[in-house]
Amino acid sequence: MPDESDREQARLLYALLRREADELTVTLDADLTRRGTPRSTTESRRLARDLDEIRRCLAKLAARFPEVAVLDRP
Repeated sequence: MPDESDREQARLLYALLRREADELTVTLDADLTRRGTPRSTTESRRLARDLDEIRRCLAKLAARFPEVAVLDRP
């Protein structure tokens, strides 16, 4: 049974991961590097893999602590 400190840590981690996922999504959607050059396929795959891992972690946190995903609900 998780106590309040576990839930608070889960909320903080979820928020950080959510922001990271949002930033990676924007980066992948832009398909350009910071210098304005097209992103390489290898880099895009790495970023997509990182985003998949973050989403997996978010899902696990939400399954263990359903209250942390409240911000993702409409």
